[in-house]
Amino acid sequence: MTVIRPAPARFAQRGLPTRSVTATLLVFGLCCLYGAVLPATSLGTEVFFSGPDNARLLIDGVEVGSFPFTSGIELTPTDHTIECLLDGYLPYREVLTLNARNQWLRVRVRLERLSRRSAWTMNLALAGLGQHYLDKPVKGWTFTLLEVGGLLSGLVGEMALQNYRTDYLLAKADYDQAINADELAILRREVDQTYQNMDDAQAMRDMGLLVAGGAIIISVLDAIFFFPSIETGAGGAPAASAGNGSATAANREVAFHAGVCLRF
Repeated sequence: MTVIRPAPARFAQRGLPTRSVTATLLVFGLCCLYGAVLPATSLGTEVFFSGPDNARLLIDGVEVGSFPFTSGIELTPTDHTIECLLDGYLPYREVLTLNARNQWLRVRVRLERLSRRSAWTMNLALAGLGQHYLDKPVKGWTFTLLEVGGLLSGLVGEMALQNYRTDYLLAKADYDQAINADELAILRREVDQTYQNMDDAQAMRDMGLLVAGGAIIISVLDAIFFFPSIETGAGGAPAASAGNGSATAANREVAFHAGVCLRF
């Protein structure tokens, strides 16, 4: 019978101890198993946000959800732009700076409630300011342009009216002093033309002032009646009426109620 002996290992030929190599391989295998079982170490910062219910949270321009959050949000150690939006409140915006030393961080968002009085009184100074305050830029610029355009038109019309009034008075004086019939006819047409120009300039001034005033009034009413602060929900349950305390469950009547709450 022929006995085949296995060839000695290379490390044995080099004079390395077999037990040391076996221990090294065992430790390496345990490290690999430990790394596979445990999760990888996070290099970011876990941020726990808290704020008003139903407010939308945006991080670097991307919406991540609405309050409340049940867990933290992991962010890289750099600058992040935090925004929070909720109807009836001023938009919240802040730059959050994180570094590698922060393992976790708690951020509380506090929103400032909008004021209806501030919204409509701002429009008295300039139409549209209240809408900008309420974060309605389209309406705000529309009302602002209407008022500014109306005021400019009224100013141009008033300046033209003063000039045409001077021309009219001069033409009227020449007409009153004229004697020749042909000259009277020419001056009469000039007087009529300057008077018509004066009427057109006055109409332009009045229309401009009307547009500017209308922009202010409409912007004020818009800020009052479309103020984003309405709260809706189910109405409260009616109070139980005092009845016969000895009534049994058999003779009690079954009833239900429905209610809606609207609060401004």
